[in-house]
Amino acid sequence: MDLPLVATVTVPLRFVVLPRSQVAAHRLGAIRRDWALSTAASLLVLAPVVAVGSTLV
Repeated sequence: MDLPLVATVTVPLRFVVLPRSQVAAHRLGAIRRDWALSTAASLLVLAPVVAVGSTLV
């Protein structure tokens, strides 16, 4: 039995420098809450849309 040949590609590591946040520490809780609410609302809207769309296909 012949084993398939596997090609490997090596990519040099590249580092991306991200800027530091300039948000005040006391605002982080409100920002996280807003992101969580936005994500929940998106899921509540998109899940039924995808479900209906998948039944039509």
